[in-house]
Amino acid sequence: MNPMLRRALRANLGLRHQLEKNLLGADGERWEAELKKFLRQETCWVKAETPQPAKPQLLAPINTLTIPALPEKFIASCLVHDGVHLWGNFREWFLAGEEEPQAEVTLAYASLTRNALDREIRQELGAEHEETTLAQINWLITHQSQGEPGPLLTDGRANIFYVKDAKGILRAVFVFRNACEWHLFARVVADPIRWYEGDRVFSRNSSFLVAA
Repeated sequence: MNPMLRRALRANLGLRHQLEKNLLGADGERWEAELKKFLRQETCWVKAETPQPAKPQLLAPINTLTIPALPEKFIASCLVHDGVHLWGNFREWFLAGEEEPQAEVTLAYASLTRNALDREIRQELGAEHEETTLAQINWLITHQSQGEPGPLLTDGRANIFYVKDAKGILRAVFVFRNACEWHLFARVVADPIRWYEGDRVFSRNSSFLVAA
């Protein structure tokens, strides 16, 4: 026998013995199946990927509320009254605007289950449900003007709405109560700062309530 061939066969003798042992062992059928794949030049011994646990739902539904028809135009400057404080961007973006009369509407509200960006929240709400109005915010504040219990959080945490400003640009409006006043801020929806777990999100009866 050719000396080079003899050396090659000896070098692989241990591998052959191990293969035979595996084929004759308790898991022999699996080894045979994978060996056949190898001989056919197919991928073998591929481990199934461990499924990753799904992220919990971002918005935990709380309830819905009905805001009656608002038959008159709403002038944004009407938000300037006792017990309400408007901050920088909100004044700049909204106070020159007005909204047409509005039909009765059902709003849904939900609690954030983890810190989240506006884009994550809006994605879960769906574009057809996310937009609310200043008139609706004003109606809610009026009905909790002294911090009474109701849909709006009154403990300093954020109530989040998505509203178009005077130029028709969608903004994130942040409503919260501190001491004896309501405060309204606005920010761009691409803001990189996350809202906090426990903040409350309002929308037009969104699809996230289906599972409630």
